[in-house]
Amino acid sequence: MHTTSVTRYHLPSDTFENLYDAGMWVSRETVRPTRAELVGDLIEALRQDGVELRLMRRLTPLRGIWDTSLHASSIRLRNAQDWQAGPSEVPPRLREVMGQSTERTGHAPLGHLASH
Repeated sequence: MHTTSVTRYHLPSDTFENLYDAGMWVSRETVRPTRAELVGDLIEALRQDGVELRLMRRLTPLRGIWDTSLHASSIRLRNAQDWQAGPSEVPPRLREVMGQSTERTGHAPLGHLASH
């Protein structure tokens, strides 16, 4: 993360629509970046933006977050070691955009947002 090049793309917002699920926005049209910005040392860039970065050996201690009212995304947690994911409901708006007809999947929620 110190030496890998990362590019931050700035996109026009006029064609994007909110899925109202963990901050996901989609565009049904092709979008061209208005600007591309090379980010050198990603860790330093995050620090300068006031982001607290914590490294963890396992993500399982975070499981309780989805039992709270915190806004949290878990779109890739099904790939995490020791993360046991059962069938979950795909959010209706995401199902509509993706053209899916099934309501349950065999992986962790896509952008799950707990509302308990």
